[in-house]
Amino acid sequence: MHGLKGMVTEIHTNRSPVEIIEMEMEQAEAEPGSEKIHKEVIRIKPYHSEDLSHGCELCPPNMCKGKIVDELIARFTPSQICYVGDGSGDFCAATRLRDVDTLLVRNDKNYRSALGLVKRIEREKDNYTIKAEIVHWTQGEQVLNTMNRVFQNTEPSKV
Repeated sequence: MHGLKGMVTEIHTNRSPVEIIEMEMEQAEAEPGSEKIHKEVIRIKPYHSEDLSHGCELCPPNMCKGKIVDELIARFTPSQICYVGDGSGDFCAATRLRDVDTLLVRNDKNYRSALGLVKRIEREKDNYTIKAEIVHWTQGEQVLNTMNRVFQNTEPSKV
């Protein structure tokens, strides 16, 4: 549809398996002879193992996006990365990008939740350096146009 099919091969997010749970039924709802029902629920679980901390002071305990970026760079050695972020949870990943990379930062004053990364970059500018080119966006079309500009002369990487 937008020429991105085949360019995205992985999605990194918290695990969310569907689990079947057994629940007690209310007496009025219970079928004769049955007091329990089974339901499917989605349980959100941390991306990183619950047993091992990722050890990053910039990130919440469930996921370090900076660690994920480091792992992807080591595995694929891409010539360029175009990282799209909006929340403060994307800050650590932003600090791991290189000077050849592009950081697309959502900066939409109509959605306060979309200003988390902008505010964090401003708040942390004396303590952490962002090497990547920073491009602000409010609409998806701007993201697509930036990606087209960045990757026009680059062979797509499988990241």
